[in-house]
Amino acid sequence: MLSSLEIESIKHEVINGAGYVVLPDFIKPDEINEVKKEIEYFRSEGKLGHQFEKDNRERFFGIIYTSSVFQAIALRPLEIVRSVLETQKVSLSGFSAHMVKPGLGSIGMHVDYPYGDIPDPIPQNPILGLQLIWAVDEFTADNGATLFCPGTQKLARRPTKTSPETKSSIPVVAKPGSLILAHCLCWHDSGENMSDSPRVGLLGNYTPSYIRPIEFPFFELKAPPDDLRAGLRSLLGLTFYESVVQDLLVEERATENWLRKAKI
Repeated sequence: MLSSLEIESIKHEVINGAGYVVLPDFIKPDEINEVKKEIEYFRSEGKLGHQFEKDNRERFFGIIYTSSVFQAIALRPLEIVRSVLETQKVSLSGFSAHMVKPGLGSIGMHVDYPYGDIPDPIPQNPILGLQLIWAVDEFTADNGATLFCPGTQKLARRPTKTSPETKSSIPVVAKPGSLILAHCLCWHDSGENMSDSPRVGLLGNYTPSYIRPIEFPFFELKAPPDDLRAGLRSLLGLTFYESVVQDLLVEERATENWLRKAKI
């Protein structure tokens, strides 16, 4: 568990420093094994039907709705996320597994949601998104570790093909189980996987709750463990939809009472 001073240091680095930090041991060794088994099952059985494959990469969406291991991983950094975003009301806008296969090169320097939809100059406050990357496999310069351009979150604009700052990109290496926590305005790209093996990571996009989620929120949520239930339902925005349904029921009862009294 991180101290308040450590969390404040992370917040400063993400906002005013490089734009990202690497934090070790955010996935437990036994969880890494379980994650790999789940992803292999998705690939072999088409478990979810939300698989995306293009240009030597695969993405698996909706996985947080299927297994408590993904739910626990997504909830673990929540204290840090709330601190950096400066709000207790945080939503998990998207959560997926990403497999980078041998031969995949650059997909283009970019910023992450929701900044890609905002015209330049992009407002820097409040912070609208954090991208979290969990290393399931080791991230190395040879197997396509994510490239970041340090400090570019302070530029408040999106990169172009001619932006000189893209030349400053560096591969962010990470041991299995590590978490890369980055400002969504910090420019980044996929590195080239020059190895003989695929590299797997988990991707989570966290936003203030007033930002519309990337993923469709009505996947079937299998009952999470009791210790994760309340936090998970809030993080996925399900409490909002439950409150809407409750408001509709209250309104319906009020209308029925009015009609009864009016004898209509």
